Amino acid sequence: MNKNHLYLILFLICASCNKKAEFFPLTEIGKEYSHNKSINEYIVISNPPKNIDSLANLISQYNDTTINLCQIKKDSVWLMRIFYKESWNMSKNYKENHSYFGDYVVADHLDDIIAVFQKTGNSEEYYWEFKIKTHNNPDEWKEYPVEIDCPN
Repeated sequence: MNKNHLYLILFLICASCNKKAEFFPLTEIGKEYSHNKSINEYIVISNPPKNIDSLANLISQYNDTTINLCQIKKDSVWLMRIFYKESWNMSKNYKENHSYFGDYVVADHLDDIIAVFQKTGNSEEYYWEFKIKTHNNPDEWKEYPVEIDCPN
């Protein structure tokens, strides 16, 4: 192997390490599971950060630019966003398959869920929940505060 081949290999390795995280909403699936006063959104993240605090910050920034929590609060809408890491089974182009041989649906991919952001509680009393799955234990979640400053 000559020196140029070695540089090319190192370049390819480094280039693949610095990929930016991207969000891919699965809009067709979200429409299927949403109804009158409930919005369900399923979002695949390619190249999510490994650090869970960085992931929480990234998702918070995404939420801040894509949803208006004050409007959701005002309209009494229930919102649930489930974030998945991109994987072989859960790609940015994921489509559900309701076939004769069995359903292949988004709910089958629990292992790929990395975060949940939702309004929870009941119509009189509710709160916002934002949690990230920890890497050490897939059944353990780290919760993050959700602050909403809506004008009266």
